[in-house]
Amino acid sequence: MTVVVPIGNAKPAPEAMPERVGVLLVNLGTPDTSDARGVRVYLKEFLSDPRVIEDQGLLWKLILNGIILRVRPARKARDYQKIWNTEKNESPIKTITRAQADKLAAAISDQEHVVVDWAMRYGNPSIASRIEALTAQGCNRLLVVPLYPQYSAATSATVCDEVFRVLAAMRAQPTLRVTPPYYDDPDYIEALAVSIDAHLKTLPFQPELIVASFHGMPKKYVDKGDPYLAQCIATTDALRKRMGLDASKLLLTFQSRFGCDARLLRRLPGNAGRDRPGKRRDLQAQWRRAVCRRSLPQRQRCRHGRHPPAGAARASGLDLTAIAAGFCAPRTLNPGRRQI
Repeated sequence: MTVVVPIGNAKPAPEAMPERVGVLLVNLGTPDTSDARGVRVYLKEFLSDPRVIEDQGLLWKLILNGIILRVRPARKARDYQKIWNTEKNESPIKTITRAQADKLAAAISDQEHVVVDWAMRYGNPSIASRIEALTAQGCNRLLVVPLYPQYSAATSATVCDEVFRVLAAMRAQPTLRVTPPYYDDPDYIEALAVSIDAHLKTLPFQPELIVASFHGMPKKYVDKGDPYLAQCIATTDALRKRMGLDASKLLLTFQSRFGCDARLLRRLPGNAGRDRPGKRRDLQAQWRRAVCRRSLPQRQRCRHGRHPPAGAARASGLDLTAIAAGFCAPRTLNPGRRQI
């Protein structure tokens, strides 16, 4: 039955509140603890995501629950314990991501209507908890910043999936924007170049080549239309141009084999491999915004010598400020910033 409510009894609209913008930096994720149980919980969430492993059929569930989650957690926990931040009882990716958020907040501190926070796609702090915290602070506009310079369905898209899932349960949703990939953004390329140059100056030798290592993915994902490979190539090309290096001096490679599918692989040429131990390779540059546990042992195995690798994490916040600033203006984009 339809009930007619007299206009005189209708509640007045609440007084308009000043607009606030929540900027949410989102990274991959991390276990909450460095023991096998913590790693198992994290791996189960990560490897159960159909964006990461697209075939989530019965065979994969048997492999995941019957083999991977029984064998890998204990072994990977030992790796985590080697790099664990014991002072804060957390993994480096959490420490670094928090520092990035703090640095970005400080860089735009004159924008009083902007609130900066951070979250993990897998593990904690969760995307749901941070969106709830931002809206509780009065943020009616939300800018989500996936911390992946190159887009991939297994990284950037799954961040969006989770954000959309959280918003789907909200009646009063904030207005949403998501930053695009910034694989060729001049500020990002400059940050990489400055970071690498600073590291090279610390070396007691002149390296003969630099190895740029990106995380691998199944080739079939690219064949289906994922732009990740093209964007990795574009990043490397832009960095070569900025640093005045050709392809023989700055090599593009992929790492992290997992499973039996054909993957993106560009291995080091023979004269740069272990058959030439005298060859001086300087570093394996990881183009992520922060380093995760899985990358570190692989980078150590690939690198000769004891010199620490330089990566995008060394330039934390330099590019994020320029990329995010335009989205945070109360009404219009800042004409003095690059429009994205």
